[in-house]
Amino acid sequence: VVVKRCRRRSKGDAPQRGRRPAARASRAPAWARRGGPGPWVFGGPGRASSLRPLDPGGAVCPCARLAARAKSNRSEIMAPNTHPADGGGDAAAAAAKKERDAAAAANGDDRYLKVLSDCVNHRMESFYRDLGEKIADRPKTTIIIVLFLTVCFGLGWMRLQVEERSEKLYTPQDSEAMDDRDWVRDNFDTGARFVRLYYIADDSANFLDDRNAIRDLFTFYEDVNGTAVNDGGLQDICLRVANGQCMTESVLGYWQYDRDTFEADADWVGTLSAIDIADGFVFSGTLEVDDVMGTYARDGTGRLTSLRALRMTWMIEENLVKDGLSESDPVAEDFEEDFYDYTNDFDPTADGDMHSETDWRFNAVISEAFDFDALLSAVSYTLLTIYACVVMSTNNWVHSRSVLGLVAVGTVGCSIVSGFGFCLAIGVPFSLVVNSVVFVMLGLGVDDAFVIMDALGAITDPDMAVRTKLGRALARAGASITLTSLTDFAAFLVGSSTIIPALRAFCIFASVTILFDFMYQVTLFIAFLKLDEDRIIAKGSDCCCCCAPCCHGCVADPEVACCSKEKNFKAGDERNSLVRRAVTVWLPDFILTTHGKVIVLLAATALLCTGAVGITKLELDFQYEWFVPEGTDVDEVLDIQEDYFAGRPTPVSFYTGDVDYFTYRDSLTDFCTAIEENSDVDAASVRCWYQSFEEETGNAGSNAATEAAFYSAIETYVNGQGARFDDQLVWNDDNTKLVATEIPASLTDTDSTEQDLDAMDSVRNTADEFPELDAIAFSFPFVFFEGLAIVYEETIRNVLLALVVVFIVALIFLADLSAALIVLINIAVVDVCLLGFIHWFGMHINMVIAINVLLAIGLTVDYSAHIAHAYMHTSGTRDERARKALEHIGVSVFNGGATTFIATLALAFARTYVFQVFFRCFVLIVLFGQFFGVIVLPVVLSLVGPTVSYYKEDPDRDSGKYELVSGKSKQRVFDQYNSNSESKANAVDAVQDESKDKES
Repeated sequence: VVVKRCRRRSKGDAPQRGRRPAARASRAPAWARRGGPGPWVFGGPGRASSLRPLDPGGAVCPCARLAARAKSNRSEIMAPNTHPADGGGDAAAAAAKKERDAAAAANGDDRYLKVLSDCVNHRMESFYRDLGEKIADRPKTTIIIVLFLTVCFGLGWMRLQVEERSEKLYTPQDSEAMDDRDWVRDNFDTGARFVRLYYIADDSANFLDDRNAIRDLFTFYEDVNGTAVNDGGLQDICLRVANGQCMTESVLGYWQYDRDTFEADADWVGTLSAIDIADGFVFSGTLEVDDVMGTYARDGTGRLTSLRALRMTWMIEENLVKDGLSESDPVAEDFEEDFYDYTNDFDPTADGDMHSETDWRFNAVISEAFDFDALLSAVSYTLLTIYACVVMSTNNWVHSRSVLGLVAVGTVGCSIVSGFGFCLAIGVPFSLVVNSVVFVMLGLGVDDAFVIMDALGAITDPDMAVRTKLGRALARAGASITLTSLTDFAAFLVGSSTIIPALRAFCIFASVTILFDFMYQVTLFIAFLKLDEDRIIAKGSDCCCCCAPCCHGCVADPEVACCSKEKNFKAGDERNSLVRRAVTVWLPDFILTTHGKVIVLLAATALLCTGAVGITKLELDFQYEWFVPEGTDVDEVLDIQEDYFAGRPTPVSFYTGDVDYFTYRDSLTDFCTAIEENSDVDAASVRCWYQSFEEETGNAGSNAATEAAFYSAIETYVNGQGARFDDQLVWNDDNTKLVATEIPASLTDTDSTEQDLDAMDSVRNTADEFPELDAIAFSFPFVFFEGLAIVYEETIRNVLLALVVVFIVALIFLADLSAALIVLINIAVVDVCLLGFIHWFGMHINMVIAINVLLAIGLTVDYSAHIAHAYMHTSGTRDERARKALEHIGVSVFNGGATTFIATLALAFARTYVFQVFFRCFVLIVLFGQFFGVIVLPVVLSLVGPTVSYYKEDPDRDSGKYELVSGKSKQRVFDQYNSNSESKANAVDAVQDESKDKES
């Protein structure tokens, strides 16, 4: 293949096609002259995949000789050591052979990995070389095709529907909570939602100083229950108590919601000081003080002396209507919006402020915050475009490539359009969490463009044809970007097997978009790169030279430098930037010294230990209230709940199914008693319909002689004094038998999510003790608790699967077990540090964090894999190879980390919990990924890195000539190669006989 490519060179540099000289054909193969064993090649009669030795007596073509050479365990295919003309060639060959044999014995079965890696890398190089050359031939056609595909896949956006239901995002759909929720919705058509008013006194005010605060409440109550709010819409949707009035909870119940009674009460403070009075407007029939008053004080007699907070609550029906992927109650939301506006417009007469709490406002604030955060992607695009343009520009109007920075970011945009469109077309649900994939792609996508540009910049021959240059640049960069893209794709694809819907959708969108970005970078970006190369040849001006603002009269002259003391511009000077010197010179000069290695390893150990300690302290927690942006009116209401009313208790309901209630009526009594005795249930909050039925009817249920009499007594009760329980009982079609019942209650206060999970298990265990009643315990927060309960399990599972996939891909491309293991350990250490520092940064483990932990693998594998791949394809000692790896790919890796950080920098201003967490995690991922990938990994490789090297001097790289040896030997071989056809052939053989390169 090498000889064949050599023949494709320009006529002045390569031998003409034709038969080789007879003298050349008569020479014995190099391996035969050394007396070594014959090389092995694939194939043989009847065995397509068998190994057989080359026939020593047969004619060996150059391709076969090179293939045989690649099969051997040498470090380089063409790495000359001593030219035969210098003498000592036989000794050098013997020493090289001995070294190869020792390496083969040490590596054992690694030779099979080498064969596989050679096959993969060789085919990829050939493919990318041909692809680059073909795109260079038809750049405009390529651009049109890619843009056409982008438009076609972008049509999938027409199916865009945002999934906003939390239970559809953060809970396994086959969980017990989801099954219970569906059963409750099927049997109990009407849900309930709260509408609350908070009346908070000013700092120095006391609502007991006068009657104005209570009068304000009466005015507000009368307006809401009248026509002043929503044209009396409350009367159509409120839940009612036995007396037919809307269910309300307020201190007004002390005067039975009658203003005249209050005004006639001379000792109204004394009346208000009573505890837990009877109130027919309350569902339970008893008004509890702590539910309606906050931050109050009493004297020794129990009389109130100060009161700073009042709360009034209405309960209204909830009838959800499905609209696409979302569910809403338009009637209730319309009333709640008017209630919110009325509260804001109300002018209280007492010294205090009024605040409203409604589900409509809660969801509206969260939606507004997500809309704002979505706009931050435009800011990220702008920042990343500026950075990419600056990195690719120089102080010369001709050689500057700033326009390619815009192209690189635009290519990422096309991949996002195509990837998202494809996923939407096949029905993958889109959520606001998925929107963060945009920031991931902005960080990952441009990285490939930097690697390609770095490979192009390494080609220094100014006379090389653009077609050839692009082919060789893409061939050089192709294996590296394929390795990282494939590992990213595989890691996210494996993550899509999770049972958490939001994480699954995120991984699917990410993996598909990464695949599109990879394909577009090696096609669309290369096409624009070809056009830019043509511009440089034509001495056209870059559209955005970085020095334009300070340059006076800059002209498109390739030899004139702008804004520089040195007016002469030299091609390649842009590769001596501050960042490049820092990464390729100053950094290795420090970390690859003895002291530097010690400092780096100590720092890495300290970070690892800190992360490990943090993991042991990590707590499980997830609160839906975290989605509320700080500083909003809803956030203020949440603070009021915590400060004045000790938060909101978690409601829970116990349900019984379609059973024979007459037969199991004693079990109903026992069930209610077991609920009250459960330590995780607030006994005072239990509202058992059957207990009340028995108490208020004189045990009519127990005394019923027949089933018909039993159900008749219950029906009579709920149609009369037990009307408050009407919504808790579900009858069959002819109202002759109960098919489901509900017993509402509340959980006791908890201090952590772990306690919430324990409480959920506790009430479920209570329900499971009564299988004859087909009992279940359900609360809507259980839907989220179910997701939290499996976060640890799912996170560990997804991380392990992703690491296994990354290891397999790295093993194939790196063709070395130790190198793949080092990369694997490096990525695992980054995840350990990330999880540990999540605790130190005040965050908790939950579904959002689980996404970021998996994301860390996809991001950090780029940093580690690039360095390891470069290390495996360099020669020299371990220290030298570590240095060369940084010189070859270090700047691109640094720029990749910089683009990821810049892409997420706008999230620092995010208003929602999801994006705030993403920003913090992204910062940690970039810092740890860069530190362990660019600093720690080279040190580790310099100490325990693989000794085997797959380095080869590619005759098609760089200047386009064979990079053989240094000094006089190099010049002599070139002179000999160019003298005549026979000496050219001898020179090639001489090069192939040499065993080791004197310099990289």
